Amino acid sequence: AQLRSKIGFIQTLHKEVQDDLNLLNDELTLAANVQQEFMSTDIEDVQGHSFSSLWRPASVVSGDMYDITQLDENHVGLFIADAIGHGISAAMLAMMLTRTLAANRFDPVEGNFTQPSDLLHHLNRALLERTGESARFATAAYGILNCKTNILTFAGAGHPPSLLSKIGAPPLLLESDGPLLGVFEDDTFPQKTIQLEEGDTLLMYSDGFEGVLGNSEHDNKGIPTYLSTMEEFCKSSGKDVLKGISGFLNQTGAIEAEDDLTMICMRTNTIPSSLRFAA
Repeated sequence: AQLRSKIGFIQTLHKEVQDDLNLLNDELTLAANVQQEFMSTDIEDVQGHSFSSLWRPASVVSGDMYDITQLDENHVGLFIADAIGHGISAAMLAMMLTRTLAANRFDPVEGNFTQPSDLLHHLNRALLERTGESARFATAAYGILNCKTNILTFAGAGHPPSLLSKIGAPPLLLESDGPLLGVFEDDTFPQKTIQLEEGDTLLMYSDGFEGVLGNSEHDNKGIPTYLSTMEEFCKSSGKDVLKGISGFLNQTGAIEAEDDLTMICMRTNTIPSSLRFAA
């Protein structure tokens, strides 16, 4: 009788624990849905320029976030950030960055869109104001593309350099000099400009891809193998670069990566695929 009583108690306890776990999982799934809804969806082509995104949390929620927003008739803002850490705390930090981005995308007085260096400054200040007893850091990159002139203005905060794939030429890494967000209040985030050409492909990505698309060792092109893999997809996937990368991740089992994976793809005015392959 005592044994049956103990077994019954354990079974009841097991059911309660399982119910709590199911409730927690449901809440995390809901949080992930809300998190993705706060990030921008892919926008339509702007003057022949196409935009797409890839977002794969390592768990249910993610410390990565991205934003693709058309600022006016000619300009599109491209933003990506990676909160240091994993799980719920990183996801909440990413949500805070999302809200701060939305609040500072335009100058409240003049109405002009905020330059990349200034926007990263706003994010850094907001992060420091909410640090509390524990330090919180994030990397980020923000670029504004003039779709009429093909001029990209960009700045970064400790984020991996964006990959610019060019037809018939070696890829370029768009390095930035800004430090991590959340370190010092008076940090500056210098911005740069670059003239893009027809057929160029820009990839902005979070860290973690070095473990699923290759590694950090340099290949015969002088770049890490994971960046070389990205470059190959840029040159062979037509307009569906991220579709090709996503399919590769599924086939190689990298769908369960150890780190969040986020990527933004921008392609300038497209040209016939025959010319791209010929190059």
